Amino acid sequence: LTEVVHEHYLMQLQIYLLATVRWLRLFDEDAYNQRFGGIFYIFLRGMPNVDAVHFERPSWRKLKQYESELEKPTQPRLPAMSA
Repeated sequence: LTEVVHEHYLMQLQIYLLATVRWLRLFDEDAYNQRFGGIFYIFLRGMPNVDAVHFERPSWRKLKQYESELEKPTQPRLPAMSA
């Protein structure tokens, strides 16, 4: 399941993780380590299966890496519209 989450849901995981950490106002590594336990991904369609629940707790360094990656400017995904 970890591979599925990382292959198909990694950006979603990163966005939710960063939003939660900001909402909790965990602005430094000590606060993060003391107050943030991790993130669960629960696949409702697969709930009868034990493998339907995924848990992850990235390190502070990994969290900052996610933040940096998501803040990088990217190329537009749609072609520019002509006037």
